[in-house]
Amino acid sequence: MTSQQILSMILKSGPFATLIILTTTVFSVITLAVIIIKLRDYKRAAAKNREFVAKFNSAKNLQALVLNPNHEESGSLENISRTGIMEFNRLLESVLAHPKERINSFFMESQFLIVKDQIEKTVNEQVAIYDRNLVLLAITSSVCPLLGLLGTVWGITTSFTAIGKMGQASLSVVAPGIAEALITTIWGIGVAIPAVISYNAFVSKNKSYEDEAYNFSAILLNRIKIQFFDLLAQKG
Repeated sequence: MTSQQILSMILKSGPFATLIILTTTVFSVITLAVIIIKLRDYKRAAAKNREFVAKFNSAKNLQALVLNPNHEESGSLENISRTGIMEFNRLLESVLAHPKERINSFFMESQFLIVKDQIEKTVNEQVAIYDRNLVLLAITSSVCPLLGLLGTVWGITTSFTAIGKMGQASLSVVAPGIAEALITTIWGIGVAIPAVISYNAFVSKNKSYEDEAYNFSAILLNRIKIQFFDLLAQKG
């Protein structure tokens, strides 16, 4: 079946089939837009994270890290580090504000638990950013085949209605309804397939970014602990 034949079938479709085709077409445009946006975002995120990891590994200490003042333009790992540095400074202030005799293992454990919780909170926020718009792909992959099936049922019903009116089952009687059934089914499945593929691919990609974020948060927390105790030792 050529594209010209498909276009001819669409133009000859009834109002209900046309509505279904237009609806699935809107979903296809949304799917294409989401795919383009997500691919662009992944490319930017990967570049920003690579750049920041190199900066993080080369920095002598956390204070030497120069962060982008605009967190919205920063990568996920940089924003996680931003929270870590803020918590590190808060931890220092908290320890210095308490007499030495009140700083015990329970106090330190509680403080580091707070640091960990705040970092994990930021990790969850950054991971959630990667999941944006995926629900649109999930809706498209679920709804469009059902719309195609609805068009199929409608087209067959139209054919049987025409047979009842004409009293015979000739090709000219059943062809319009069958054509509507076929084109809506093809259209619905055709829109759903790329949505399903891209959704699963993006979910897998998000999982890798999530693992990267949690692994980095563990490295950051260890670095905070090491640097904190080094500072305490230097201050005696």
